[in-house]
Amino acid sequence: IQPGDTIISVDGEDLKDMTSEDFKTLCKKRPVQFSVEQARAGKAQSKEEQRDVVQDPSARPSRVELVADENIDKLGMSFDGKPPGYIQVKACSAGGWAESVGIQPGDTIVSVDGEDLQDMVAADFKTLCKKRPVQFLVEQASADKVQSKEEQR
Repeated sequence: IQPGDTIISVDGEDLKDMTSEDFKTLCKKRPVQFSVEQARAGKAQSKEEQRDVVQDPSARPSRVELVADENIDKLGMSFDGKPPGYIQVKACSAGGWAESVGIQPGDTIVSVDGEDLQDMVAADFKTLCKKRPVQFLVEQASADKVQSKEEQR
């Protein structure tokens, strides 16, 4: 989480429906999971702007933890290969969960729900990807490796 990012939910509970006391209580609990909308280029934006912007690749952190909550039906990404071993994101569906949280083609999935993909079998990966909530550790591709949408075509 970086300055300007917006916390959307804590442990699957939407902040819109949460009191400040409930928020403080959940933040003290361990483990705790946050769903976050990332700000573009480190500057704060309105929620509407955050949902409509493709993140500036030069501002991307190297690793992020992202959670698909119970309200997410499909992840909206396909992979180039399968475990064992880390796998790259091949494509993201326009408007899908993966795109909305800043995942881009070329990013690498390192772990799912804390389980390293180096030691995971493909069937376990598939099962974990279908459960909700599910947490991904994503190694984001460096800016020089991320292609624009036109370059990808």
